Amino acid sequence: MLATPNRGCSVTKVRLPRGFLQSFELVAHPETGDPWWVPSDLSPARPAAPTRVTGPMPPSVDTAPVASSDVPPAVIGARGPTAYALASMTLLRLFSGASGKYRKGYKSFYRSSSSPGSAAVLNNAVWRADMDAHVLELTRRRVFEDLLHFSSLCEEGKRQYLVPFTTCDQLEGLHQRGCVLLAGSGSANGENKFERPNSKTRTGGRSTEIPIYALRDLLGCVYAENLCTKSPVFQTSQSVLLRGQRTVKLQERLWKLYGYCS
Repeated sequence: MLATPNRGCSVTKVRLPRGFLQSFELVAHPETGDPWWVPSDLSPARPAAPTRVTGPMPPSVDTAPVASSDVPPAVIGARGPTAYALASMTLLRLFSGASGKYRKGYKSFYRSSSSPGSAAVLNNAVWRADMDAHVLELTRRRVFEDLLHFSSLCEEGKRQYLVPFTTCDQLEGLHQRGCVLLAGSGSANGENKFERPNSKTRTGGRSTEIPIYALRDLLGCVYAENLCTKSPVFQTSQSVLLRGQRTVKLQERLWKLYGYCS
């Protein structure tokens, strides 16, 4: 994440690596053609097979609006204007507040766009009142899908992207260690938790620290329980190591999800 290009938050004016920001772009509502701001980096990475998720779920948020002929193509679509805000649930919630410094902070996005003919469209762009929850739901869903994907690869190809363990000694000799995922009951108060190990894990005489995530707190009870139901790895182990070069994107998403909820 630190290696991603720097971008500026249109609202707070803070410049950070892009991995710490949430990007938004304009698309046209499929029924009305009205321009809406939507998170632009949370679409499914791969066509996913239908997945039945049991238990109460938030309303579907995966339907991507498509461009309308009533909206200038230079403004709406895959190459529409993109704006950035800090990846913070608290900040996005303040956009819809009744008062305060960041009320309607998304209007700052307008000033960051230089697309030809964008003024009229930007002035009428719609911001979801529940955008903070919308981004949270989409991010959790992407993490859930990615974990199921790597679990499937482990089962089918005997790969070691997800390694169950009971003691840190079992991790010695494993390279490209990313993070530890705990599939237990989570925190008592339901708040999101992120920990760094108090004792360092030693491999080959070198000390390293990796993050530990409580999945029930980070993903919510519904996704965590469905993961434990559908993934043999999480069915049989309470502690799982996520590792390997192919999981780097997922590791970044986990880190970003934690930061978003903090």
